[in-house]
Amino acid sequence: MEENGSEGKGKQLPHVSISSLEADVAYFDARLTLLKDEGGSSHHRAQYQAYQGLKEVLSEMLDKLRDLPRADT
Repeated sequence: MEENGSEGKGKQLPHVSISSLEADVAYFDARLTLLKDEGGSSHHRAQYQAYQGLKEVLSEMLDKLRDLPRADT
């Protein structure tokens, strides 16, 4: 059951800024660099794979966002 009369409306995506995505990508890049220097435990490998996947997804989002025409111009 839909609340607040939102029946039939599409889900709104949260506003994402280029600078926030750049910061997130930089964070995951730094974490990946640190994890390369740590041991090869299964926990570290799992973290590395998770951060690598997140970095790739966020980088793709950043590329798409940069390609969109800006509303303030």
